Parts: sequence; structure tokens; C-alpha cells
Amino acid sequence: MNAPEAGLLALASPAACLQQARAPLLSFRTLVGLGPAEAEQVLMPSLERMAGWVLNLEAPPELGEGSLFCAALAAGSLRLAGAPQAPLERLAIGLGGVLHTLASGLSRWSVQAPQRDDVPRWGGHSGSLWGWARAHEVERVRCALLESAPPVPAAVALLAGRLLSGVTIACLEAQAFAALETLWAGGPEAGPALAACVAEAARSLVQRGLWRPERAPGRLWVDGEGWHLLWPLAGEDLRSEAALLGGTLPPAQDWLAALCQAGCVHPGPGPEPALRRHPLLQRPVQAVGAAGALEAALRHLMP
Repeated sequence: MNAPEAGLLALASPAACLQQARAPLLSFRTLVGLGPAEAEQVLMPSLERMAGWVLNLEAPPELGEGSLFCAALAAGSLRLAGAPQAPLERLAIGLGGVLHTLASGLSRWSVQAPQRDDVPRWGGHSGSLWGWARAHEVERVRCALLESAPPVPAAVALLAGRLLSGVTIACLEAQAFAALETLWAGGPEAGPALAACVAEAARSLVQRGLWRPERAPGRLWVDGEGWHLLWPLAGEDLRSEAALLGGTLPPAQDWLAALCQAGCVHPGPGPEPALRRHPLLQRPVQAVGAAGALEAALRHLMP
């Protein structure tokens, strides 16, 4: 594998990339919820196109470790947490997370044939990396990271048109044409998916005994105003646990803002954590209030 900053990458075949991504691919396929025959007909041709499109190109650091294809599948799986049960709705939502992550990765990489002035740079949206490599007889590429830039919806929509099979699009159209908009609406970490992932992370922390209300290490407590989380320590716990669940998460510096946007916490009168008196530490500390899915999970676990 090439170094994340720059270097040479020996291109693998689409079949090898599918094999490398076997675990996240099977997980994503299971979470979508299509039957075995329908998944083979509707889902797999699109995933096979995606594998050929990006091959073993690595994920930029902010999207995770390993290949971009694996990171995209993981993002799609995360987006399915808490999604509706109807398989075709889940198909649109999950593929939206995959496509958004692929577009994010492609916006960061410059891919060129080393020492080949006669070969144009791979564009990322005009054709697959596999097709470009075969057309120009390229086996190794030079990769360099570009400045970070969020993908515009048009880039995600363009990829959807290039990467999704006709059968996939026909199935989504048959359910509701509006379902196609789900493919490029928001990022893999958007709203309901992040809220569901955070609630599951909180459940895990409580069930494993890492969070105990009003007992050491004092990450959370409850009073007449509701549940409060010691900040930033409780936030770091949630983010670490959510990452263990396989999610593609916002950067650490954006974590509080993302939790607020997803309706999981409310910091206080302003955008920063409020000062509250900790019942165990017996002094004022920074804290945020639990809300939405996070508050519901805590209330259910510890009524």
C-alpha cells in the first residue's frame, strides 16, 4: 500500500479489491436487507462497478484507514443504523453513504502515471481507474493528496449515474423517484444515522460498566433537568465507542457541533458546554445535556 501523503501504488484488479473488501461488503449487503437473489441482481452489480472505479486507492486520513472502497462500505453501513425497515429505502440510504464517501475521497486524490507525460491524469469522475489503467497500460500510479474540500451534490449525483447499475436505478425509481435524491442528500454521518450510532455507543458504554451514573469516573449524572455528560471526556468516550462500531465519523474538532446538529446533545445557552456542578466531584465542570436518541437510550437503560 502507498503512504497516505504521496507515493506509488501498485493497482490491484477489481476482483482482488472485492475480495479485500469481503467483510465490509457482506456487512453492508446484510444491513440493506434485500433477499439473496435480489441482492445479487440489484445490489452487487453496482458494488462491482464501484470496486473497479476506485480499485485499491486508499481512503484519505479523515475518512478512515485502508482502502477507499472499504471506507465507503463502512460509511454506508453506518448510515443504515436506525434507517427505515423497507429494503428499497435502506438501499437508497446505504448507497447514499457509499457514494458520498467515494466522492469525498475522489475530491482529495490526484492520480497520475509516474514518468509518463503521454498519459493524462485520471479524472476520478470521467471513467473508472481500472478502465483508465488498462487503456494506458498503467500498473502503478503516483498518488498525492489535495487540499480538503467537501464534495458538492453534483459530484455525488454524477457518480451515482456512473456507478449504479440500471437495475439498481430502476428499482429505486419503481419505489419512488424521490428515493433517488436520498443517494446524494447529506453525508454518511448525517442526522439520523449519527444519532442512532451515538445511542448504540452509549448503550455499549453503560452495559460494559464504563459509564455509571454519579460514580467514578463520573462521566454522566442526572438531576431534575435531565442527563448531563462531563465534557470533553464523555464526548471522547462516545466518539471512541462509535468508531469501534465501524462508523465513519466527523473530525474530532467538529464532534460537538455534529452531536448538536444530530439532536443528541444541547450544550447550554451558547454553543460551548455549560458550567454545572458535578455531584461526585463537588465542583463546577463543563457539561452538555443529553437529548434525542442519546437521552432516550440513557433513560431506557437507567430509568
